[in-house]
Amino acid sequence: MKSLRILFLLLLLPIYLHAAITATYEPVPALHFEKGFSPLNTNKLIAHIGTLTIHADGEELFDPNILNVNLSIKVAFTGPMQWGGLAQIQETFFHIYAVSTVNGVTQANPLWYDSMQPLRSENGNLNVANFVAELYLVGDQDWSRYTPNATYTMTQGMLGGFKVGVANSEHGYNGSNSTLISVNGNPPKLPSPQITIKGQQAISLHQAIGSLTTRVAEAEVVIHNGANGKQYAVDVVFTNLFNTSPFHLVWQGGGSNPPSIPYSLHFNNSNVTPGQPIRWEGLTHTPQSKDILVTGFTASAAQQALAGYYQDTIIVNVIPVNTI
Repeated sequence: MKSLRILFLLLLLPIYLHAAITATYEPVPALHFEKGFSPLNTNKLIAHIGTLTIHADGEELFDPNILNVNLSIKVAFTGPMQWGGLAQIQETFFHIYAVSTVNGVTQANPLWYDSMQPLRSENGNLNVANFVAELYLVGDQDWSRYTPNATYTMTQGMLGGFKVGVANSEHGYNGSNSTLISVNGNPPKLPSPQITIKGQQAISLHQAIGSLTTRVAEAEVVIHNGANGKQYAVDVVFTNLFNTSPFHLVWQGGGSNPPSIPYSLHFNNSNVTPGQPIRWEGLTHTPQSKDILVTGFTASAAQQALAGYYQDTIIVNVIPVNTI
């Protein structure tokens, strides 16, 4: 029996502005879970999310903050867990931490709040040209309870867009003493699109042979901070971990060169070309959903494929475009 699954991994999507102080954010291409290390909890499972760098450019830098737009402070992954020598499928939770070092002092600050979250605990000017915060997921359970090389699927929360702000003076970050800064050169008040992949499911190969299509997941998007009555558009880009074109499902039976099966994705009435954007228009504050379909298996691949479990991991990136 051939069991096929495609996992979807969301990238973080940054946004926003200020004159001299700017920021860049580089998300990791895929989440890699490992045993925790200092200053994070060494007994927990962690995963690096990305690197946020704030460039002061000679300016004073007060109280850098992350402002939650659609970045969950807690997310959940479901997969095999070990309890008393027995394995069971279970949902476990992870929180986001920001790790930074300023003037030789390293802090690991949890992002506990849904609104604004300071990245450091000091008051006053940080007095650095570049402030770097590494963002991590940190699990609630010990790392030893997880199964190496097993599949864990995100089942709650979202790793979506956020804003970055700084205080204007040493009096602390608040509504009258704060400024949003540009992240990756994006202009102010750019609407932040949130895309969520839900309803993921395993498929059977025969359901998507040739021009046949079968649903593997659903993409839902909603615009945050957009103007009332306006419609917006995003470009959705699908890639996989190995940048293959077409996509390939890889046999999980082991070996240094496992067999794979080529396939295609279909989204928003378009065939997906890996790395090429597909425009999704007419977006508002109301969530909208579209199916992600699998197609393009050949009959010969279905007949010749080894029995077992096949998997591909798809990275979905959503890019805001001009309003329409």
